[in-house]
Amino acid sequence: MFNLAFIRMNNSTNPTQIIMKIKSVNHDIDIICDAVAVVTKANPMARDRVRENVDARRIVYKVCREMLNLTYIRIAKYFDKNHASVLHGLKHFDALFETDRDFRNNYNAVVEVIGSVEFDSNIIDSQDILVDYVNLKSETMDIKQKYEMLLRSLSIKVDEKLDQLFMPIHNDLLHKLIQDDNCSRDLKKTLGNVLQIKIKNTNLTF
Repeated sequence: MFNLAFIRMNNSTNPTQIIMKIKSVNHDIDIICDAVAVVTKANPMARDRVRENVDARRIVYKVCREMLNLTYIRIAKYFDKNHASVLHGLKHFDALFETDRDFRNNYNAVVEVIGSVEFDSNIIDSQDILVDYVNLKSETMDIKQKYEMLLRSLSIKVDEKLDQLFMPIHNDLLHKLIQDDNCSRDLKKTLGNVLQIKIKNTNLTF
């Protein structure tokens, strides 16, 4: 699950110490997976998309974050996944915790079961944290760009619908609406565009 690139990235630490850290982290996640399996009667390590197994894995992700202070990168390595899968699972965790009573009860039961366990790792890796930060920042920018594109697309569609709505209205009435002080600036702009199109179309017919 862990490769030499990870060891090279942490070259400030003795390789033997790094390997011991990795074993320690894996052992702690093993304990959490076992506890989740016992409570949920599901298999968090399963590769399938069975709902019970997916939910069990989400609980493991959350416990690893809350009780071991592990980064998305470190958790993902254990499950042989990428950090985005862990992040996605945790987003679903928050929604399920609020809306699904059985899911919430399972998580609380797991926390209670392992509450007295003294974990070996509880390490915060500065390199992994940096990678997490860069990845999260990149994802935030992607979401922002998609949001802005969606807004632009929606604005275009709204303008098209407004054009269709106002096109049958007589030009004189459009002029009066544009001159009305109660008419918003955006609506005046839309009405002005409609009026220009109508005038242009009228000129083309002659």
